Amino acid sequence: MSKTVLVLDDEIDILDIIKGLLETFDDIKTVVTASKFSDAYTKLRNQRFDYIISDYNLQGSETGIDFIKEVRTQDQQNCCKTHVLLVSAFLNKEIVTQAAHYKVQDIIVKPFSLKQIQNIFGEPTSDYTGSIAA
Repeated sequence: MSKTVLVLDDEIDILDIIKGLLETFDDIKTVVTASKFSDAYTKLRNQRFDYIISDYNLQGSETGIDFIKEVRTQDQQNCCKTHVLLVSAFLNKEIVTQAAHYKVQDIIVKPFSLKQIQNIFGEPTSDYTGSIAA
Protein backbone atom coordinates (compact mmCIF):
# COMPACT_ATOMS: atom_id res chain seq x y z
CA MET A 1 0.00 0.00 0.00
CA SER A 2 1.41 3.37 -1.01
CA LYS A 3 1.98 5.85 1.79
CA THR A 4 1.87 9.64 1.86
CA VAL A 5 4.23 11.70 4.00
CA LEU A 6 4.14 15.34 5.10
CA VAL A 7 7.46 16.83 6.18
CA LEU A 8 7.58 20.14 8.11
CA ASP A 9 10.94 21.82 8.62
CA ASP A 10 11.87 25.48 8.31
CA GLU A 11 15.27 24.57 6.83
CA ILE A 12 14.87 24.02 3.07
CA ASP A 13 18.07 21.93 2.89
CA ILE A 14 16.71 19.53 5.49
CA LEU A 15 13.39 19.29 3.63
CA ASP A 16 15.24 18.40 0.44
CA ILE A 17 17.36 15.76 2.21
CA ILE A 18 14.39 14.09 3.88
CA LYS A 19 12.26 14.22 0.71
CA GLY A 20 15.06 12.75 -1.41
CA LEU A 21 15.66 10.00 1.09
CA LEU A 22 11.98 9.09 1.43
CA GLU A 23 11.56 8.95 -2.33
CA THR A 24 13.90 5.92 -2.40
CA PHE A 25 11.21 3.78 -0.72
CA ASP A 26 8.75 2.09 -3.11
CA ASP A 27 5.90 2.08 -0.62
CA ILE A 28 6.04 5.86 -0.24
CA LYS A 29 3.91 7.30 -3.02
CA THR A 30 3.95 11.00 -2.17
CA VAL A 31 6.22 13.25 -0.11
CA VAL A 32 4.77 16.70 0.55
CA THR A 33 6.94 19.37 2.16
CA ALA A 34 6.26 22.59 4.02
CA SER A 35 8.68 25.10 5.48
CA LYS A 36 6.09 27.02 7.51
CA PHE A 37 3.58 25.92 10.14
CA SER A 38 0.74 27.65 8.28
CA ASP A 39 1.57 25.89 4.99
CA ALA A 40 1.77 22.50 6.70
CA TYR A 41 -1.53 23.15 8.47
CA THR A 42 -3.24 23.99 5.17
CA LYS A 43 -1.86 20.81 3.58
CA LEU A 44 -2.98 18.78 6.59
CA ARG A 45 -6.53 20.10 6.24
CA ASN A 46 -6.65 19.26 2.52
CA GLN A 47 -5.04 15.81 2.47
CA ARG A 48 -4.72 12.73 4.66
CA PHE A 49 -1.17 11.64 5.46
CA ASP A 50 0.06 8.27 6.69
CA TYR A 51 3.23 9.80 8.16
CA ILE A 52 4.04 13.25 9.52
CA ILE A 53 7.66 14.27 10.11
CA SER A 54 8.00 17.57 11.95
CA ASP A 55 10.99 19.46 13.21
CA TYR A 56 10.57 20.75 16.76
CA ASN A 57 12.16 24.17 16.24
CA LEU A 58 10.26 26.22 13.68
CA GLN A 59 10.42 29.89 12.75
CA GLY A 60 7.95 32.03 14.62
CA SER A 61 6.18 31.19 17.84
CA GLU A 62 4.94 27.72 16.88
CA THR A 63 6.82 24.50 17.54
CA GLY A 64 6.63 21.05 16.04
CA ILE A 65 4.61 20.00 19.10
CA ASP A 66 2.06 22.69 18.25
CA PHE A 67 1.73 21.19 14.79
CA ILE A 68 1.51 17.64 16.14
CA LYS A 69 -1.29 18.80 18.44
CA GLU A 70 -3.19 19.90 15.29
CA VAL A 71 -2.43 16.56 13.63
CA ARG A 72 -3.87 14.68 16.59
CA THR A 73 -6.93 16.96 16.77
CA GLN A 74 -7.74 16.13 13.15
CA ASP A 75 -6.70 12.50 13.62
CA GLN A 76 -9.20 11.79 16.43
CA GLN A 77 -11.66 10.25 13.99
CA ASN A 78 -8.96 7.81 12.85
CA CYS A 79 -7.83 7.02 16.41
CA CYS A 80 -4.25 8.27 15.95
CA LYS A 81 -3.55 6.30 12.78
CA THR A 82 -1.12 8.91 11.47
CA HIS A 83 2.43 7.86 12.34
CA VAL A 84 4.17 10.94 13.75
CA LEU A 85 7.91 11.52 13.92
CA LEU A 86 9.47 14.47 15.73
CA VAL A 87 12.92 15.63 14.61
CA SER A 88 15.07 17.86 16.79
CA ALA A 89 18.66 18.80 17.38
CA PHE A 90 17.80 19.70 20.97
CA LEU A 91 15.79 17.42 23.21
CA ASN A 92 14.93 17.80 26.83
CA LYS A 93 12.53 16.14 29.27
CA GLU A 94 9.76 18.67 28.57
CA ILE A 95 9.86 18.06 24.78
CA VAL A 96 9.88 14.28 25.25
CA THR A 97 6.96 14.51 27.71
CA GLN A 98 4.97 16.66 25.28
CA ALA A 99 5.76 14.26 22.43
CA ALA A 100 4.52 11.32 24.49
CA HIS A 101 1.35 13.21 25.40
CA TYR A 102 0.52 13.68 21.70
CA LYS A 103 1.43 10.07 20.89
CA VAL A 104 4.54 10.75 18.82
CA GLN A 105 5.73 7.31 17.72
CA ASP A 106 9.36 8.22 16.96
CA ILE A 107 11.83 10.93 17.88
CA ILE A 108 14.86 11.39 15.65
CA VAL A 109 17.78 13.46 16.90
CA LYS A 110 19.70 15.61 14.41
CA PRO A 111 22.09 14.83 12.93
CA PHE A 112 20.25 11.66 11.93
CA SER A 113 21.50 8.67 10.00
CA LEU A 114 20.17 6.62 7.12
CA LYS A 115 19.84 3.70 9.56
CA GLN A 116 17.41 5.67 11.75
CA ILE A 117 15.17 6.30 8.72
CA GLN A 118 15.45 2.64 7.68
CA ASN A 119 14.36 1.55 11.17
CA ILE A 120 11.08 3.38 10.58
CA PHE A 121 10.44 2.92 6.85
CA GLY A 122 12.38 -0.27 6.09
CA GLU A 123 14.99 -0.81 3.42
CA PRO A 124 14.99 1.66 0.52
CA THR A 125 14.30 0.20 -2.90
CA SER A 126 16.82 2.44 -4.62
CA ASP A 127 20.05 4.08 -3.54
CA TYR A 128 19.96 7.51 -1.99
CA THR A 129 22.77 9.56 -3.49
CA GLY A 130 22.44 12.74 -1.44
CA SER A 131 24.03 13.74 1.83
CA ILE A 132 22.28 13.11 5.14
CA ALA A 133 24.32 15.47 7.29
CA ALA A 134 21.10 16.90 8.70
